[in-house]
Formats: sequence, structure tokens, C-alpha cells
Amino acid sequence: MGIRAGMSMEAFATAVCEGLRKANVHAVLTGGAVVAIYSRNKFRSPGADFVSPSDDGRIEDAMTRMGFKKKGKAFAHSKVKFTVAFSGRSIEIGGSIVREWDTRVGRDGTLHLLRPAECVMDRLADHFTVKGSRSREQAVWIAKKQKVDLVPVERWATGAGHEEDYREFARMLR
Repeated sequence: MGIRAGMSMEAFATAVCEGLRKANVHAVLTGGAVVAIYSRNKFRSPGADFVSPSDDGRIEDAMTRMGFKKKGKAFAHSKVKFTVAFSGRSIEIGGSIVREWDTRVGRDGTLHLLRPAECVMDRLADHFTVKGSRSREQAVWIAKKQKVDLVPVERWATGAGHEEDYREFARMLR
């Protein structure tokens, strides 16, 4: 369907992911855009961050074909306020590589994005590093709005030495 004015974050990210797929660029949505989707827009993200193993030239060609222009490290499109950035070649959360993600297939295309549990871990990892950030609150929003298996989240947080932080997160879910 392409990029158009007034798109939701999910529709925008789907259009970008689909355009990349058509150019043989595999990409997975991460970061704040996933928080926006899973929290049902309780969080508003200014852009979509993707991770792709493809080389920069191939990504830039695909983005240009979709009508984006490179602005610093991000890509901007004249029809939308959202930007797109590529933050690496693999997804890492707390030092562990993520090898599985969700795929949503709809009439407008395919969107690959972090699963809810990994999105919670990503937000908690940010909270562990940047105390006082709103990341833990975002993790709570996701866990309350999505079905999240908290057993691996707790195991991961405890293994990373953040057992008390995890307990506080769990208390916030009640």
C-alpha cells in the first residue's frame, strides 16, 4: 500500500518492512515503535528502529525506492512525521542475541517485530542501565496489554543480577 499521511505506527512500520522485503532486505522492528504497538499507543514513538543483517547500501537503495531521504542517521519521508533508523545487524538484549521474533501478516504486508517478552526485556535492560528512565513503566504497559510469559523474563533479569529490580517490576503488574 505504501507510505501515506495519517498512518498509525503499526501501519507505517508494516509498510516499511514490506517495502524492505520486496527489495530482499530482511528487517525486524525494535525499540520504541514496538512499545507503541504493544502498549496500544500509550507510548508514542517518533520513529521506527529496525535491525537488519543487510548492508547499508542495499538498505539505503530500498529506502530511497520507497521515497525516503537520508537525514543524518535516519530516513525521513515527506508524507509522514515518523522517521526510520537502522540500529545494527543483530538484535541483542542484555548481551544475548535474539533469534526469534513475531511476524504479523496483514492485507498491507508483513511486519517482523520483537515478541512481547523480548520487548519487556529490552525495556527492563534500558531501565537497569538508565535508572529513572520511563522504560520500566513501558515494560509494565506491555506486560499488562499483551500475553507475556514472565518466567524467562524473571530468569533473564535474575541472571543479570537485577533480582530486586525484577521484583519491583512484578509488584507494578499487580
